[in-house]
Amino acid sequence: MIELSELMSNSDQLKEKGDDENIILVRSIFCVFSLACCLFLMIVYIILCLQVKFNICTKNDNSNSNEIIENDYSSDIGTNKGKDNKDKKEKKIGLGSNYMFFLTISNFFGSLFEFLFYFYYKKKLEENKDKDYINVCRIINEDSVCHFFGFFHNFWDLSSVCWTTMLTLLFLSSTNLSNEMLYKDKKYLVIGFIYCLISCVIFCIIPYIIGNYGFARYYCSFRYFEFKGDKDNISVDDEKIDSKAFRWSFVIFTGLNNLFNAYCLIRTYHYYSKKLVIIKKQNKKEYKLMLIYVWVFRIFPIVLLISRIFKGMSRIIIEELEGEGSSTVTNIVQYINAFLFASNGIFDSIACILFFKGVFWCCSSNSLSKTSSEEKCSNLEYLGSEVTE
Repeated sequence: MIELSELMSNSDQLKEKGDDENIILVRSIFCVFSLACCLFLMIVYIILCLQVKFNICTKNDNSNSNEIIENDYSSDIGTNKGKDNKDKKEKKIGLGSNYMFFLTISNFFGSLFEFLFYFYYKKKLEENKDKDYINVCRIINEDSVCHFFGFFHNFWDLSSVCWTTMLTLLFLSSTNLSNEMLYKDKKYLVIGFIYCLISCVIFCIIPYIIGNYGFARYYCSFRYFEFKGDKDNISVDDEKIDSKAFRWSFVIFTGLNNLFNAYCLIRTYHYYSKKLVIIKKQNKKEYKLMLIYVWVFRIFPIVLLISRIFKGMSRIIIEELEGEGSSTVTNIVQYINAFLFASNGIFDSIACILFFKGVFWCCSSNSLSKTSSEEKCSNLEYLGSEVTE
């Protein structure tokens, strides 16, 4: 048990309060940009669904077959070829686009609750301006609203991890055209929902029911500290054993997802590196377009890996540097962490927009009649945009 009088002086508390408030403000600012990007992408997805459903602004497939390059890496993923090749094709949204949409929803609501938390935090500071900062932290830590924010912080964070994992798995499956994941969209969309739901129940909902949420200094999450004693003699204990168990279980589970994403990233990197060498010799235009698709698909696991690894390391770094003269370094670490975590929606949305480009076909009449190897580049495009069945 650590007495707060030994933990920090009044001047230290004031400085700590200002630093924390600035870091939370920076996080909320980037959450606003993330919200805007996610909202734009959600609107684009809805428009794309309407285009596909009502057959609006679809590309003209009446093109010279000589202009389309057919090989082992470019095929109509999801196409059920009937006995008659002239069978009418029905447009639908690809599994990759659906995964991206749910990832965007997770990023959107995650950013929304982080943004709203700033106003809650400011309100608590204003309501308790006559109290020292440790007392304010105790009040926030015990507040049910903070527990509510903590639950949704972890819920949408874990949801984005799960949908990123499903996207990365889909990217890996694109290296094997016989993989059923490329054809059974509904089955693997349901699997994605089940995976996300079970994960959130175990690692987010159960801890909330038990009461393991509290104030984690820059946001509400799993309870990190127990504040004991009266208002004049407060002491700080480490988090409860069950809170620590849930926190580390959450960290381990997200870590396993990160390891899987890293594995898939390495496997697909080697596969497409070889394919790109072949394509470059055959058609440079197709090579350039496919290179873009490959790198865009790599963005999702890379963003997850960087943000989650740094989030875990930041707390370790802060605990190691805790003490006099270390505030500048710890603040820099937290500012970087706030930027990376709050900007997930921005980076993911930029990556997703390439696969939703069908929405913008209506902007150019020329694009509706143009069909080339650039438009039927590879199975990657069909994973992320509308495909035929």
